[in-house]
Amino acid sequence: MRIAPAVLRLAFSVGVVVALAPAQQSTPVVYTVRVPEPAKRAALVTLELPTDGAASIELWMGVWSPGFYHVEDHWRRIEVLAARGRGGA
Repeated sequence: MRIAPAVLRLAFSVGVVVALAPAQQSTPVVYTVRVPEPAKRAALVTLELPTDGAASIELWMGVWSPGFYHVEDHWRRIEVLAARGRGGA
C-alpha cells in the first residue's frame, strides 16, 4: 500500500503545528491514519486532541512541508472536516 506524498505531508504539517503549540497537558495527541481504499489515494485522519476542559481551541494548518518549501495549500485537499467533543457532540 502506498499513500500519496501529499497525504503524508498534510498529516505531518498538521502534526507540526500541533506539536509546536505551547502545551502543558499530560494527555498525548493521538493521530490515526486509515487508508480504506488505496486506489482512491485518500486517507482518513483522526486527531484526538486534549483540551483540558477549554471551551474552545484553535488549530492551524501549515501551508508548507518541512524540506519542501513552497506553498501547497493543503486545505484544498480536505473533503470533510468535523469536530466532536468527548460526548460525541
